[in-house]
Parts: sequence; C-alpha cells; structure tokens
Amino acid sequence: MTASEFRTAAKKLGMRDHEIDMQIALQEKFRREGITPIPYEMALAARQKKSCMEVFDLINVDKPQGAFSEA
Repeated sequence: MTASEFRTAAKKLGMRDHEIDMQIALQEKFRREGITPIPYEMALAARQKKSCMEVFDLINVDKPQGAFSEA
C-alpha cells in the first residue's frame, strides 16, 4: 500500500490529517534508517481494532512464547 492509498483508507476510518502525517513520517524514517516498518495495512488494522497489541499478537502468532521478553 502506498502512502496515498494509506491516506485515503485512513481518512475513511476517521483518522485526522496529523495522525496520518505522523504515520507516514514514521514509515519514511524507518526506511531511511534501514528498519522495515510495519505495513500500512497493519496500522489500519490496529486503528480498527483499537489495539496495537492485538494486531502485534496476530502478526507474531508463530513466534515462540516469550520471544520478545527481555533476557
């Protein structure tokens, strides 16, 4: 999904322009730093579910239990 497609979909979900701009800027910053950002689709899913953690858990369902806890 491109930034313009994200902007259109996000507006339909009721996101404000500054929220959309911040998400796009974050995506661009991650790419510049060589970090793979979450897909725009995941950001929209989190907005729809009103839970980032729920979407994170869905994405990482195949990871072993405690894979993200500190050692």
